[in-house]
Amino acid sequence: MRYNLGRAYQKLGVFHKADAMYRESLEINRRLFGNEHPNVPFLLESLASVHKDSGDWNKAEALFREALNIKQAIHLKTIGNDPKHPADVSYLLDQIADCIVARGDLDGGEKLFREALAVRRKLCGKDTRVAYSLVRLANLLIARSSLTEAESMFRESLSIQRKLWGDVPPDLAESLDGLATITWRTLRKPSDPKIQQLMKEGLERV
Repeated sequence: MRYNLGRAYQKLGVFHKADAMYRESLEINRRLFGNEHPNVPFLLESLASVHKDSGDWNKAEALFREALNIKQAIHLKTIGNDPKHPADVSYLLDQIADCIVARGDLDGGEKLFREALAVRRKLCGKDTRVAYSLVRLANLLIARSSLTEAESMFRESLSIQRKLWGDVPPDLAESLDGLATITWRTLRKPSDPKIQQLMKEGLERV
């Protein structure tokens, strides 16, 4: 009940009430099940997302990191495999990276995006999650003017998506848009046929 209220308040942008509801639910679950129960990192993620939505990057990062540490501890106890690589670690790495980048630390964000990509490559092979991770990292690399590597990642993402789905998924648009941006920054000619074609393809996927 409290969790559902928290979700409702979050969607309405009433962040202080969402925070209160999530915290109450978190305290109840910790009291009933202990700290290393799957409900606990799930609720920490929800709480972190409230602070991310409200722009409190420091608090959001701290909560995402707490959720990450607990998930790794649960994974180590229940599976006994590599504690750094449970399947949902990559999502939390992305969220932490978002917070770090929002504070202006592009180096730290890039490191975590690369780690998330490595986790997805190890666990997922070449599927849509890897394509998604490539796009996130490529967008950051554009901001850092690392255009050659960014282009390579956008093209790999496109290749993965097209092999899986053909030209149907709308997610293709972001990769096409990224390639158009790189081409424009390289050529500085918005009317260039390469740019026009990439933009046209992107619009058709939206």
